Amino acid sequence: MPVRATCIATLIMAGLLHAQTPPKVEPVKTVVTVTARPEPVETSAADITVIDLDSSPASSPQSFADILRFQPALYIGQTGQRGGLTVVSLRGGDPNFTLFMLDGIPVNDITDQLGGTVDLSTILPVNVGRVEVVRGPMSVLHGSEAVAGVINVISRDEPKEHAALKLSTGSFGTLDGGFSLGGRKGRFQYSLGIAGVRIGEQVERDSFSAIDSGGRLSAAMGSNMSIAFTFRIRRSEAAGFPANSGGPKYALDRALETRAATSGIAGLEWKYSTGRWSHLITGDFFPQAQDQNTPAIFDRIPPGFQTVPATISSTTFRRARVNGSASLRIANRWTATIGAAYRNESGEN
Repeated sequence: MPVRATCIATLIMAGLLHAQTPPKVEPVKTVVTVTARPEPVETSAADITVIDLDSSPASSPQSFADILRFQPALYIGQTGQRGGLTVVSLRGGDPNFTLFMLDGIPVNDITDQLGGTVDLSTILPVNVGRVEVVRGPMSVLHGSEAVAGVINVISRDEPKEHAALKLSTGSFGTLDGGFSLGGRKGRFQYSLGIAGVRIGEQVERDSFSAIDSGGRLSAAMGSNMSIAFTFRIRRSEAAGFPANSGGPKYALDRALETRAATSGIAGLEWKYSTGRWSHLITGDFFPQAQDQNTPAIFDRIPPGFQTVPATISSTTFRRARVNGSASLRIANRWTATIGAAYRNESGEN
């Protein structure tokens, strides 16, 4: 009996201590790709996953594809070794039906070989805070490129002063490194990062190198207004035997396919909000250029009628957008929003 009384008393005291411990409040995750206005994930009807890189299973991803591999209803397709064309698709849709954005700026290129995809091998995991994956059609807001879903990469936005340096090496002559810093100075908040990777011969005579840099600068202009500037610059080069050529073992033409691409983004965002009104104006620009030299794919020697001829291409693509919206909170659960958008695309091949 004394033992039972002691156990009961212990359980009661543990319950009291547990009751007195304040519950841990989790921060509300918001998503910016579902609607024209940021909103909590829990209130959206869309199928959304927010990947926080600080708690992601890929704690030290070697490529951007590594961040997305663990997500359901998402497929990563890669051609050949690392550095080969790498695309992502959602819910079985074609890769060009998945809209890919960097800080809300779309980087799908309609002039690429698949007609509107993004090569993930050229995007390095630098200065990334979180990734938002929205499954399902979002074409009402983002156009036909978002039939299967949207993936939005958000730059790191940490108010604490920090600096980090990463260097690693491995087989196949791999050299991987990066540097990032960020913090707050008065009303200004900033984050910058640069990363690069070089891979030597994985398959006979192939090579791949890429460099990716970006940053974000924001400023609070009083208690109701803020302005932010985002930029990112990428450069990649790759060489190897072309697809369907038979590779180093069976290719009749020993010439290599070479590919070099340069792209960037620049975006400006202005916000103003009061108790009932909120205004948002954004503008962004996305240029991309790519040079590709593909040798002929012989069916036999001398070449026959089924030989694929050599191609040399030089492609440039530019997209500019301006968006504006104003929202009025009419009642506790009612908000009215009106907006306008302008978009221009041009390119040459």
